[in-house]
Amino acid sequence: MLLSAWRYKRFHVSFVLAGLCFGVLFGLLAGRLIHIVFWWPIAVIAIALIIASLRSRRWYACLIIIIAGMMLGVLRGSLFAEQLRALDRYVGQQITVEGTIMQDPVLKNGSNVWEAEIGNIRVNDARHAGGMYVTIVSDDIVKRGDTVTFSGKALEGFGSFQVVMHRASLQHITRPNDVFLAVRDSFAEAVRKVMPEPEASLGLGFVVGQKSALPSDLVEQLKIVGLTHMVVASGYNLTILVRFARRLLAKRSRYLAFAGSMLLVVGFVFVSGFSASMNRAAAVTILSLLAWYYGRKFHPVKLILYVAAVSAFMHPLYVWGDLGWLLSFAAFTGILVIAPIITQSLTKKGREPNAIFQLVTETLSAEIMTLPILIVSFGYIPIFALLANVIVAPVIPFAMLLTFIAGLVGWLMPALTLLALPATILIAYVIAIIEWLASPEWARIPVAMSSTLVLLWYSLIAFIGWRIWRRRKIDLLASGVVE
Repeated sequence: MLLSAWRYKRFHVSFVLAGLCFGVLFGLLAGRLIHIVFWWPIAVIAIALIIASLRSRRWYACLIIIIAGMMLGVLRGSLFAEQLRALDRYVGQQITVEGTIMQDPVLKNGSNVWEAEIGNIRVNDARHAGGMYVTIVSDDIVKRGDTVTFSGKALEGFGSFQVVMHRASLQHITRPNDVFLAVRDSFAEAVRKVMPEPEASLGLGFVVGQKSALPSDLVEQLKIVGLTHMVVASGYNLTILVRFARRLLAKRSRYLAFAGSMLLVVGFVFVSGFSASMNRAAAVTILSLLAWYYGRKFHPVKLILYVAAVSAFMHPLYVWGDLGWLLSFAAFTGILVIAPIITQSLTKKGREPNAIFQLVTETLSAEIMTLPILIVSFGYIPIFALLANVIVAPVIPFAMLLTFIAGLVGWLMPALTLLALPATILIAYVIAIIEWLASPEWARIPVAMSSTLVLLWYSLIAFIGWRIWRRRKIDLLASGVVE
């Protein structure tokens, strides 16, 4: 479109809202460093600018709403950062903390020390925002959702954790009546009745994202070959389930496919837990299902901005350093934005790419988008990440199905362990591939990457992608989560 034609064009409201979300994300990043005293005038001005921009929707309105979004983001980030700083006064002190275990705690091999993420923190009956990373010494089993009271010395935090505590002494556990967690644990016990280790634990990682029982050496090998995302409940697992349910039930009725898929999403989220990556995956999948049911499609760039902005606005720690959240959105952008650009550029119009080519393209695109984050976080490049994903990814849906069947066998007919043999063989193949690719000393190369290089990396990808999209007229609406 010529620039002169933009003067009178009224943009679609979805485009204007995408600008608002972009501004919110940028503002949240800056909000951690800015201290705001009088917040209400800024909020009133920002809301007024948003309302005026949504009514106008001219080119200048799009610029104004980005500024308004930045104002809201800075305001939210500043206020949340101020709440987090309240925990700083405890650093170096012996304190007693009450909180909720947010994710499955991990028991260190051969010890009674549990690694846990704690939320809903109370210190001296005062509630605090943010979370804690804690290692708890306890002979009792602790689980996700438990309210625990523990004491120890608070230390300066890292990443998205404001404070940490090592070898805390557990004082009290209150266990809620979590039906979904009970069902998941019962299913896990059933799987272990009919499958050996570590095949059972890896299969459970594929199906429900439970990785707390994985051996530490296998966890390290998964990191080396870049397959950790497959044993963390996220969009990958959820997309497989939803696509299977939709295609199976859509033959009967569109409503049945929609309702069945939505029930799967809700059930899977409650079973696997409300992690950052799981929340993102659920939001994206639900919005995509709604659009599919009403015969519409979300533009992937807008969908990414909507979900990222809303989730980060609700919990600014996501955008400030939650590794799962950052990797989740980076991989999602690679699969739904970068991969279609590459695929449609290398494929003749009217021809569908074969499954292997599409798998390689999506895997490569996800690797391109997540590589800078992995380098900054872990300090190395996983050499065999692309090869491992291409070899292992095609068998994951079958591994999930066979592990589910093994769980049913363990529940209903534990004596018929032979029926679980296919799952054991397939997952043993996956483990053999992981061990083989992780064995060379040069499977990962130490690399340092500055924030400037990360910014240049993503800027270059965005520029190249935009140029190809403009020249080849790439249709990004052809890509979707539930298609």
